[in-house]
Amino acid sequence: MEKFKKDLAAKTFLTFMAVIFLNVVYWLFSAFNESASGFTRGFGGGMSLALLGYGAFQAARLYMLKIDEKKLEELYRKSTDERYALIREKTAGAALQAAAYIVCLGAIISSFFSQEITMVLAGVILVMAVCTLCFKFYYERKY
Repeated sequence: MEKFKKDLAAKTFLTFMAVIFLNVVYWLFSAFNESASGFTRGFGGGMSLALLGYGAFQAARLYMLKIDEKKLEELYRKSTDERYALIREKTAGAALQAAAYIVCLGAIISSFFSQEITMVLAGVILVMAVCTLCFKFYYERKY
């Protein structure tokens, strides 16, 4: 159980560090790019606040789990249970495939309206494909 607590704390710390890094990147771009539109600044600011909220939620969640041993044991059981692992695996695979189809459909539809949006969506599809291949190769070597 102690190893599980340490792993959970490490995941929460990495999540919080990623949130801080993304916020620093936004604020640096915001400070040095004064020609950014109001939409860009508003959208980035909203995302920045949402990320900070998510990081705070994860920290509070970890704190609550450290206090309540029963909830920690339940989370440990769920994380090690084969049924829950299979459900997570099936959900992730199906969600990735559905997201790829939806983004492809969005790229096709947007090609009639905006070339920029189509290129961005094509880039998203490319990143999804590369990430999928990288994870596939990693897990094939690991297991």
